[in-house]
Amino acid sequence: MTDQSTPSVRLKTAADESRGQELLAKANANVERYRQGDAHIRFSGPSGKPLQGLEVEIVQVSQDFLFGNLLFNLLKGDQAYKPDLFKQRFLELFNLGILPFAWANYERQPGITEAHSIMPILEWCQSNRVTPKGYPLVWPFLGGIPEWLYDMPEGSVNALTQERVVNIVKSFASNIHIWDVANEAVNHISWKEATSREFHTQYLSASQVDGHPAGVNFRREIPISEAANWVEESFRWAYSTNPQAILILNDYNQEISLNVRQRFFDLVRELQRRKTPVSGLGLQVHTLNRWVWPDQIWNTLEMYSRLNVPIHITEMNQPSWEQAIVGGWRQGLWTETAQAEYVEQLYRLFFGHPSVVSISYWGLSDRGNWVDRGGLVDAEYSPKPVFNVLKKLIKGEWLTGPLTTRTGMDGGVSWRGFFGQYEVTVRQPEKKDLIYQFHLSEKDANKWVITL
Repeated sequence: MTDQSTPSVRLKTAADESRGQELLAKANANVERYRQGDAHIRFSGPSGKPLQGLEVEIVQVSQDFLFGNLLFNLLKGDQAYKPDLFKQRFLELFNLGILPFAWANYERQPGITEAHSIMPILEWCQSNRVTPKGYPLVWPFLGGIPEWLYDMPEGSVNALTQERVVNIVKSFASNIHIWDVANEAVNHISWKEATSREFHTQYLSASQVDGHPAGVNFRREIPISEAANWVEESFRWAYSTNPQAILILNDYNQEISLNVRQRFFDLVRELQRRKTPVSGLGLQVHTLNRWVWPDQIWNTLEMYSRLNVPIHITEMNQPSWEQAIVGGWRQGLWTETAQAEYVEQLYRLFFGHPSVVSISYWGLSDRGNWVDRGGLVDAEYSPKPVFNVLKKLIKGEWLTGPLTTRTGMDGGVSWRGFFGQYEVTVRQPEKKDLIYQFHLSEKDANKWVITL
């Protein structure tokens, strides 16, 4: 979600272009430095003698870095549009699947949830090396507040919210280990205010007057301490239920608004002072026609890296809807080509910053997307240029192998590769090939000895 207020616009100069290229070069250099590691496997016989000259094939079969997208389209069950093709396109790029838990849709009636719709998708995720993520647990906005909540007895909302958070995290503890816990705390009103009967009455009155739900001000600068109160509670409820889960604080506009960026930073600092178990910082990048400058992205990431909490790019997209590009970095229209170039620039900057641990695009397809032509594939799931660009990055440039080599005098093979799971095959003429699984980890020595 994007605030309509924007900073002043200036046109790009030659110096700005040079700085942008410098940041992209730095990001690309960081990829080898931070996203890859050295690995060595030594093969020996039963006596310990090194086995020289073995033919070895090395293939990376999964990535540790999380590239995500929405799985909302699959919730329709038998009514889902071309589900097999949707799943195929998803797996061509992504290993992180985002599932919807926004309260207004997850529990339209008290006690009746969409858990039954989510379970089959979780089973598919498990079968296809897709890490599931839940979004969001507490969100003071229309999608995060079911209408029936306003009819609950006075003073019961907090207990009901706690019950919701605990029940969901507990019910899915064996399947989902990443949650957007508190959503948009800096840009919106507090949870207490959003769920009050007084606010609901104002909302209904405004809607009747102008027919527009946003007629009520959901967005205002509440004091950081006030925001921290409901956010802290939300995180403590989730953490008490699943302490091993990654719990993310998610918000938007940090990259284009210095005020929002500072307020988000201050909120995290306050939560850290309170020892709130925040284990992920979420950045939404729904810039909607604004070509964000590379230094705006980089400066945001650099500032948040000082908080020593992993950064997740939780939501991002740019529609290819033929509207004017704004922001001063680039002129023209948002064609499919411009969409592809911009998204590639963003992914390179994000993947090249060592504090970022996941990047999620908000919507695979133009079908059912929250903005017109915002997807990576069209309404029939045919790839757009942006899909092909990301495929070259994620499954090409940022994936190791296949490599074919032979063991040296020490019986070993060495390589430098992206962190993730590898399949290593030893070719044996006139015998069955031997296949081994290894995990090249950022935190381990990545040295193994195999006795044949």
